[in-house]
Amino acid sequence: MDYENFEECGKLDFYRPLCMLDMMEDVCIGLTDTPVVSNRGTDLEKAMTQVRKTSLFQEIFMHVQNDLQTALLTTLTEYEALRKEYGQYMIIPEQYAVRMLEY
Repeated sequence: MDYENFEECGKLDFYRPLCMLDMMEDVCIGLTDTPVVSNRGTDLEKAMTQVRKTSLFQEIFMHVQNDLQTALLTTLTEYEALRKEYGQYMIIPEQYAVRMLEY
């Protein structure tokens, strides 16, 4: 990590964002009604490839990417304000929120 105050940082967690993006692929398959032919790995991967091309997934991914970039550039003293800000909005467009809760 090339971060001048690395010793002052708490635990850095890159695992959860990756898990969240994996979960979002599954959720977006359902939200966009992307067909999954079978439960075979190759068919699931084809569906995930299709869903990554949808505007919904790209919008969500853009939010996550921008938020991660913001977090990397934020000073330690600004993290609490950033947590509060992020706690007040969703990265999923409103029209999908109800279906997301059902998932």
